[in-house]
Amino acid sequence: MKKNNAAVDQLKKSLAKIQGEIQGTAANDGITAGTDMDDGSVFAGVTKDGKKIFAMPMDLGFTATFNDAAKAVKKLNEEKALGHDDWQIPDLETLRTLQRNRNQGSLKGTFNTSNKGDGSDFPDWYWSSTPHRASTDLVALVRFSDGLEGWFTKDYGRLSCSPVRLSPV
Repeated sequence: MKKNNAAVDQLKKSLAKIQGEIQGTAANDGITAGTDMDDGSVFAGVTKDGKKIFAMPMDLGFTATFNDAAKAVKKLNEEKALGHDDWQIPDLETLRTLQRNRNQGSLKGTFNTSNKGDGSDFPDWYWSSTPHRASTDLVALVRFSDGLEGWFTKDYGRLSCSPVRLSPV
């Protein structure tokens, strides 16, 4: 039986794409998670629907309720932080990617992974913008030390926040 080289080549391309999605590599340009970008942001990975995730080189630097974190992100957009006005609190899928790639390149050390903080409730937990399906007062959150997920009320508790921006691949 003769080897089908075209099929093998297609398989290699598919596996490379899957590896890139899992490891946070942008399929079309080979940028790896943790790479510093010219605008000062850090490439953090790719969403399942193919958008590049760019993180700030640090989180907000303070813990806040979700509502206060949203106000802070709005202010960053008004000030065009790093030249952009499309920063957002990441959704749960994006936050999972940040947590998974937290030790890659320039992302390493930018996230709070201990429960030690100045007056913070849970500084190692990060807000997502994903609402609970039964109550819009609750949003998903992720503990960056181990990836544990949960739900918390938007106006209670002070957690960390890492604004991101998304762009098409």
